[in-house]
Amino acid sequence: MTSGFEPAERKGIMTDLYDLHTHILPGIDDGAKDLETSIALTERLRSQGVTHIALTPHYYSNRESLENFYEKRRVAYELLLSKKIEGVTFILGSEAYITDYIFNNKSIDGLCYDGTRYLLTEFAYDSDFSDGAGDRLYRLMNQFHVTPVIAHIERYRFLMKNPDTLEELYNAGCRMQINLDSLSSFSLRHKLLKLIEKGLVHIVGTDTHSYQRGCDFQTGFGIIDKKLGSNFCQLIINNSKALKNDKKIT
Repeated sequence: MTSGFEPAERKGIMTDLYDLHTHILPGIDDGAKDLETSIALTERLRSQGVTHIALTPHYYSNRESLENFYEKRRVAYELLLSKKIEGVTFILGSEAYITDYIFNNKSIDGLCYDGTRYLLTEFAYDSDFSDGAGDRLYRLMNQFHVTPVIAHIERYRFLMKNPDTLEELYNAGCRMQINLDSLSSFSLRHKLLKLIEKGLVHIVGTDTHSYQRGCDFQTGFGIIDKKLGSNFCQLIINNSKALKNDKKIT
């Protein structure tokens, strides 16, 4: 199957890029509905210079057991791998919605980005992180010895209004991810660029669910390049490589 997209190297755009938040595993969550869609979305990202794609399906700790989630993810992952898509390295992981139920497990290693201690996390969007969400972040670090990566921080109104809290979370050991399409929002762009400049955004993703939702890496990354310069793009790439290799993101 061919995507019809022009290869990135022919376009003169940045390559060797890492999309560390997607929902393109087939039929497991509200993302790609089937294998054909998964392949098409993968090829679309590849055509934009993305060479590493994290597969981070939703895991709701208050809805299903880890064992059930792991099995569903395994089946979907093996189905995707059966197509042997060239030019892309997949990184298996999850986007874990953190509730108190998750702490009933002895280990959550399988939720982390494969081979690392980094865990992509999500909370209720009305959290101010001085409440239960903040407590759960500290418990994740202390009980499971993981490094939480807070997904799409721009969705938390409190964090956007109170960047000092982001700095506190960073100093406590958390790292931050933004969705690249948020940089196309005039109401968010200035705030997010400031956070990138301050070192409070560490990795990026498309949060791809479908053609209409995500699946555009270059527009947002191009905004970072144009507004802040290629050094900040390279810093994000370096952070992504550090995460994949389970090295410390500073």
